[in-house]
Amino acid sequence: MSSEGSGLYQQRTDLAIIEAFLGHLQAPRFVDVGAEKGTFAAELLKMGFEEGVLCEPLPAHLEKLREKTFPSPVKILPFGIDSEDRVAPFHVALDAHGNELDYFHSLNCIREHEYFRHAKIIEVQCRSLESLLSSGEISSKIGLLKIDTEGNDLKVLQGLGPLRPELIMCEFVPPAVYPDWPLSFAHNLVAEAKKLGYKNFVAIQRTHGKTSELVRLGPEEFSAHDWGNLLFISDELYQQTLPKLANCMQKIESLFKFTGPIEVKFHPQYGIAFLDWFQQQAQGFSRARALSVAFDVGAHEGRFFEPLRQKNLISKLVLFEPHPENAAKLRSCFSGPDIQVEEVAVAAATGSAEFLFGEDPATGSILPPQSFLPMFTQKRQVSTICLDDYALASGSLAKVNLLKIDTQGTDLAVLQGAEMLLRQSQPILIVEMIYAPLYHGQCDPASLTSWLEERRYQLVGFFDEHFSQDGWLAWTNACFVPMARLPGYRGPFVIRRGFD
Repeated sequence: MSSEGSGLYQQRTDLAIIEAFLGHLQAPRFVDVGAEKGTFAAELLKMGFEEGVLCEPLPAHLEKLREKTFPSPVKILPFGIDSEDRVAPFHVALDAHGNELDYFHSLNCIREHEYFRHAKIIEVQCRSLESLLSSGEISSKIGLLKIDTEGNDLKVLQGLGPLRPELIMCEFVPPAVYPDWPLSFAHNLVAEAKKLGYKNFVAIQRTHGKTSELVRLGPEEFSAHDWGNLLFISDELYQQTLPKLANCMQKIESLFKFTGPIEVKFHPQYGIAFLDWFQQQAQGFSRARALSVAFDVGAHEGRFFEPLRQKNLISKLVLFEPHPENAAKLRSCFSGPDIQVEEVAVAAATGSAEFLFGEDPATGSILPPQSFLPMFTQKRQVSTICLDDYALASGSLAKVNLLKIDTQGTDLAVLQGAEMLLRQSQPILIVEMIYAPLYHGQCDPASLTSWLEERRYQLVGFFDEHFSQDGWLAWTNACFVPMARLPGYRGPFVIRRGFD
């Protein structure tokens, strides 16, 4: 279920495990069933596989595959793979606006789903792998069979005939999320693989809605929210590689220790939350009501400034939010002359951009995500605006006292589109700074800080810190104050203390 836009979404672990087997495969070739645009196949060829067969029925993907340059020989077959040869309806997934997605296309229709609609049907030629073997279109010697059919993996296994690849990789889906795709439930795939003689397997296991990842050898149970890939291993290959496989799994496990959130509690006087601190400072940073506009860029639920609004410290609040569901909720929750919702993405320049989003309403971005985030399943073209243009048009260029930016990796670009506003309004800034690799092309915190220092802004605090499971700073809200508005420092200085 990965797209070209999101690259190898959470598949680096799968590739690392496959690489542990590669030197022991008798046949360093693969068959990729459901190849999409060939991203995974290209990685296998870079890894050292000598050749591959790519099976893909969707015309748009076939066009991309034929245009793509691969580092080693590949054969492209325009078939859907099933348990038998037939012509079948293929359900093409569309977004809410009727645009064709890069994923979720399936031989098995899902009637209704929040991520997509199977509202378009084309006819495709289906072949079984046994049939392709009989006609000489694939070899009997296959090192890896990779299957990702969006809900039809079991049928592919049932059509193997005498074919027994050394490794078979199947995607399994969470029953709680895709109840109409039982042919890709983990327990069904494990049972069929055992019938075929594959007793040993590795599960690369994720949980829907979480960033957790487990790599387990032959687990007996899966929850209704688990998804990922199963790697079924032939007996001979398993015996040859067990020590190497165990070492690989141990290394991966040391990288992914998702045991729950780190609880970091602080003394109430120096609390971790930004508003706990800022409400104590707000009186000192307050201005005349005509100069007390607040901009919330990436508003999400719109609650960030609500305590200050209730204290009458904000004359007008503008909520910028490009996520369509979030914007609709903002309009339903907030009304009145002192609040305005703008369904646009704020960027360095006014124009348009592709906005990517998924099940987590807090992580939508115009940047593609990396593997730590839930999959972005939808995209839409949105209008963009720079804050200078908006402030000029709305007459608020010199009236903004508070500016909060949380745009999932593009915060520096937002600031670069607000240079006039920063000069004339001198607002207090609350900016998210991301240290963990969450988005491709995300802004560098050091560059953001340096850019603001050049404009006479000083960093005065970190708040709402989030850490990785091994204790590294992942992201935080940072507060910057114009040096012209920064009050003097007073001692004695204190440490922000933790408490049990």
